[in-house]
Amino acid sequence: MRANLAIIVIQTGQKMTKNIKCSSILTLFLISGLYAQSGNLLKIEGHITYITMDQVYCDIGSSKEAEVGDTLTVLRRNDEIGLLVITNIARKSSVTLPLVPANQFQLGDRIILEKFIPDKSALTQSKDIQLSERIPEKSTAKTLKLFSQNATISLRYSYNKFSENTSDSRGIGTVQYRAGLASFFHAKILVYGRSNLMDRDFTLYQARAEIQSASKKHQLQVGRVFPSDMPGVGATDGLLYSSKLKQNISAGLLAGFQPDYKTLTWNPDVKKIGVFTKRQYQFKKMKFRSVASLVGQYAGKDIDREFSYIKFTADIRRKLNISVYQTWDFYRKQSIYQRSKLEPTSNQISLRFRPFKPITITSRYTTRKQVLYTASGRLLPDSLFIDELRTGWYNSLRFSHDKIGSIITGVNRRGQSGSRDASTYIFLNYFSKKIKKHFSFHGSSSYIHNLIITGLRNRLGMNVSTGKFGTFYAEYELYTYGYGDFYNDYYQNSLKVNHTWSLWDNLRGTMTIDYLKDNDYDVLVFYLGLTYRL
Repeated sequence: MRANLAIIVIQTGQKMTKNIKCSSILTLFLISGLYAQSGNLLKIEGHITYITMDQVYCDIGSSKEAEVGDTLTVLRRNDEIGLLVITNIARKSSVTLPLVPANQFQLGDRIILEKFIPDKSALTQSKDIQLSERIPEKSTAKTLKLFSQNATISLRYSYNKFSENTSDSRGIGTVQYRAGLASFFHAKILVYGRSNLMDRDFTLYQARAEIQSASKKHQLQVGRVFPSDMPGVGATDGLLYSSKLKQNISAGLLAGFQPDYKTLTWNPDVKKIGVFTKRQYQFKKMKFRSVASLVGQYAGKDIDREFSYIKFTADIRRKLNISVYQTWDFYRKQSIYQRSKLEPTSNQISLRFRPFKPITITSRYTTRKQVLYTASGRLLPDSLFIDELRTGWYNSLRFSHDKIGSIITGVNRRGQSGSRDASTYIFLNYFSKKIKKHFSFHGSSSYIHNLIITGLRNRLGMNVSTGKFGTFYAEYELYTYGYGDFYNDYYQNSLKVNHTWSLWDNLRGTMTIDYLKDNDYDVLVFYLGLTYRL
């Protein structure tokens, strides 16, 4: 049985709301952690690879122990930008839903996933239990093994020093809790929250229970749910129910309330309701899937937003994947920005071709319009600094080899308002395989040009496992940029060094120094921590 207590120094850029005393929350989950299932704390790092209207793609997949429902932390130089929840997963990539406005993210932002991985012995026992469910158990001890849980408590403090001889400090606490029950029906509880320790504020990002039968005919989620079959809905405080009507047809229902879009606190003012249906057809060498949904969002008696969503996916011989989706917004009043009653607000056509095992070619074409919330008065921002990275025509080529590593190159182009010129984003990334099982490195270079800014960003990093001395990570970044067509007017250098080591079997230390120097300012962040397991 283990509980995790981390005292870490990290800079965060978000303001927490909803005043709750943290001491009682942290104490509650520390007690829960005493009964947590034994396992190892797994830390996985990746990067954002693509951004659409309301989804974020990253290079963390099931091959790195990630799974649907996991929460990812997005960092830019150790500054925590926001959180992502995995809604769809492949072997080497994931599609995620942002828990903060998507305009805060950029291509190349670093992603960290921290989660517990149960011991292999525990996994073996779990499989044995599932295989022996048909046989009545007389032993109470074996019955208790059907329940597993784990908890992580993190207490963080940051000290930041700036070039003007000014400084600030912040304290952040996070709570992660997962519990599972394997019996006649499978149940799971997921909780993730974060607190500003100095202001004693607490923000609950995830809190839901999932109930699913062994036959997977029915599934119920209650709490803060994220319906992956209804893109654009976002977080909903309520319930999500799905049922398998036939072998290849399923349907579902969403009902609840929209949490405050800035603070994610409970807000019963805006109601949500939606329905969806899924179909799947399996042939010898082909698989077809389709999703259709209809969603309404209402503020009192007023319509806030109504829209429909359809998606079609085809997998052919496991070499060619075709995906098409379209969202239409309904406007009963046509006086809003000259929109029609049935207005296409976003669409995407995606092709992924794998002619040979090491090579994957991807091409996506995306268009979007601003989403209007007519009752609450919200608009999704349409920034030139961000949208050239998330819409338009995206093409990439990936080469992966067990001995060489992965090389990814691509280009993203899109039209710009008020100009005939398209904005351009070109990138080249390389991730090596582990050399002698303890050393790996990565490098990337990207170029961006639009109406406002031109820039060139280069990164080089390394990761070394030092055995009983832990792991060492370092990354250097040089970013040159300017306004208009000039890219070398300003220079920004940043260096991050991180060392994590085990002091004893149940005590882990972490230290990071993050230094950023621009033409006009510099920032130093010192990051020190301890992780203790009971």
